[in-house]
This record gives sequence, C-alpha cells and structure tokens, in this order.
Amino acid sequence: MNKGRQLGTIMDLFPRPLLPEEHFDAVKVHAWAMDINRPRHDGYFEAIIIKPRKGGTIRVFVTLTGKNGNIREDIKGFPYMDIDIYYQIVGRTDYHIDKQRIRLT
Repeated sequence: MNKGRQLGTIMDLFPRPLLPEEHFDAVKVHAWAMDINRPRHDGYFEAIIIKPRKGGTIRVFVTLTGKNGNIREDIKGFPYMDIDIYYQIVGRTDYHIDKQRIRLT
C-alpha cells in the first residue's frame, strides 16, 4: 500500500527462503516473485509503479523438489519455512530497502 500522496515504485523484490539443511535437508527450495497483473516466468522482477493510496499484489512462487525423487516421501516431516521478502522502494525521497516475512507451513 502506497500511503503517500505521490507515485511510488518497487524497483526490486525477491524472496529468500530460510530453510537450512541442518533444519530439513530432504528437499531443494526455489522461490521467485512477480506482479500478478504482469506475469513473467523468467525469474526477473519487473519494477511496479504504485499510485497514491493504492496497492498491488505480488505472488510468491515456491518450488520444493525432493532430493530422493519422491516428493511425497521427501516432504514427510517438513517443518515450517520462513521466507523473507526483500524489496526496494523508490519515491521522491531516497530509496530504501525493507523486508517482510511470510511463513510456509
């Protein structure tokens, strides 16, 4: 949500899965994000202009690949996984980088 009175831009955004192998090592994790109004499937995050008092929707995709070839077996015992979402916001003032956390259970 752009709480300001002028246009804002999300210049960069990326998810960082937090699942160390000491915590759970049976799957490989890959994550990416995109604006649902302008889908891309190449892993590139295209900048988004957010109008004042408006927002947008970002979809985060997470792929879990079983290391032993059977995801149904490999996923047994899967704990929760936090994913940090880092994003760079640009407006009329200096840019800043922020982070939010979501949890996959």
